Amino acid sequence: MTKRQPGIRSLLHETEAILGKTLTSTDISTVISLYDWAGIPADVILMVVAYYASIDKRNLRYIEKTALSWQEMGLDNDKAIEEYLDRQSVLRKREQEVQSAFGIYDRRLTSKEQKYIDQWYSDYQFSVDMIRLAYEKTVDNTGKISFPYIHKILSSWHEKGFKTPEEALTESAPGKSSIEKQKEYSFDLEEFERQHRWHVPTID
Repeated sequence: MTKRQPGIRSLLHETEAILGKTLTSTDISTVISLYDWAGIPADVILMVVAYYASIDKRNLRYIEKTALSWQEMGLDNDKAIEEYLDRQSVLRKREQEVQSAFGIYDRRLTSKEQKYIDQWYSDYQFSVDMIRLAYEKTVDNTGKISFPYIHKILSSWHEKGFKTPEEALTESAPGKSSIEKQKEYSFDLEEFERQHRWHVPTID
């Protein structure tokens, strides 16, 4: 018996308890590999297991892939992992808001679409109402959902400093035409000339 075996036994026992199932020989090999070969701490492995159990995914392949991914990202302690999971929870909520606003119920978002959404919320600080307005303008103009098109609209609003739908709507509000402005300018000139002529002294 190696010095690490007691720790492995405990890890396997707690993994079974969290998942609520008996581990297969393949499952056991996967957990041992993560702990013994990859060198991932037991508490980190158990946090991955608990995370997937909470979203009702108990396949050890998911757990293995995520544990190795977290290791690559440097998530090697409780605090770092909790902060990461909190952010992931926020991202999922935002993605669900956008899917609902866009009427996307029959498919999952692509990784590129997820990046767009993260930028709209995190970088641009837009609300779902602003995103919905950009979506409506996109559908009006193109007849379909286009994330790149929506992104162009939102990027433009961000550059212009628009924060609310009301501010964005003023962009398309009717203004004075160039002819009307020209008339106003002509009138001012005529008024100036009239007043100027009025004050010119007469010569005998």
